[in-house]
Amino acid sequence: VAEFGKGAKTLTMIVLCLVAVCLFSTKTVLRAADWKDPYTLYKADAPKVPGSARIKFYLGDAVRDEALQSEGVDSVAFFDNMNRAMEVYREAIVINPDYSECYERLGFCYLRLSHYYPDRHYSDSSIFYLDKSIELFPYDGLAYYNRAEVAYDKGDYQKAKDCYSEVLNLGGNIYDSYFKVGNSYYELGIYDTAMMYYIQEIERDSTRPEIYYNLGFCYSEASKSELYSAEDRVRCIEESIKMYDKAIEKFPNLFVAYSGKLKSLVALGRWGDVVECGRKAIEVNPNHDDGYFYTAVAMCQLNRYDEAEEYFNKALERNPSNYVAYFNLAYVYSLRGDLRTAERMQQRGEQLQMQQNGSGK
Repeated sequence: VAEFGKGAKTLTMIVLCLVAVCLFSTKTVLRAADWKDPYTLYKADAPKVPGSARIKFYLGDAVRDEALQSEGVDSVAFFDNMNRAMEVYREAIVINPDYSECYERLGFCYLRLSHYYPDRHYSDSSIFYLDKSIELFPYDGLAYYNRAEVAYDKGDYQKAKDCYSEVLNLGGNIYDSYFKVGNSYYELGIYDTAMMYYIQEIERDSTRPEIYYNLGFCYSEASKSELYSAEDRVRCIEESIKMYDKAIEKFPNLFVAYSGKLKSLVALGRWGDVVECGRKAIEVNPNHDDGYFYTAVAMCQLNRYDEAEEYFNKALERNPSNYVAYFNLAYVYSLRGDLRTAERMQQRGEQLQMQQNGSGK
């Protein structure tokens, strides 16, 4: 009897364990359905803990991520999901008014929407929420980064520079903050400092052609500084050419790099190189006037006037307001003795110059 009782007890334990396993298995299967993606998971959890600001924050992130995935693919889904995410973040703030991350996310959403609706003051709403986030937690590099993005979009480069710099001061390089600080100094015309940040960004990512292009432009502008000796100015121009070449190496179709290189080569009087670079620029972009114009200038310097005339005219076909091209054509026609045409080109150039200078005199 004792053994029978012991066996019955063991059997009962086994049955109970099997029931428990079945219950947990069922629960696991149901929970696995919720784990389809973050959105379904947090959507399932939100009604269970309606007073949890954290769950709403995660749900908002999941909806926002869905919006970003549809950006540029499905505009309706993008805007709908972005607005739904913002609604959830606001619900979280109602529960916890000091939830700094929710304010940062709202600022980000308004920033993203401002790119599509510039007339709806979304950027002002973005500034409000991002400033609030920073006020509540002044150590959030992402809030500073997005605040800098808004400022940069609005043309407030000083504020952008300060906020991007704060990201770096906090010990992180969110996305490409060194590059962005450099861009802010670039827009402020402080080219030496811009170059310092661009070089630091290259140490982290040497693959981006736009960094080399911007460096080339900064060297070109630095060469105009009266603080430099003549030798230093020449070195700056030579460095600009190297940087433009690097940009072209990274992205062979980057026409602006050819345009910048052409101007630097002209400044050094390297006319044969100007012709070679100009023709490559035309191959990359046959519809841009710089390739034709600077090639024509070089042709003049090389006494190849017939070719110069051809290229000046092609430059004017693409940019009829280029009054300098008319002045150069006037020079070409005067060398040929065609003074009537030369005078007509000169007058047309002067008319365009006065129009562009805003003077009728």
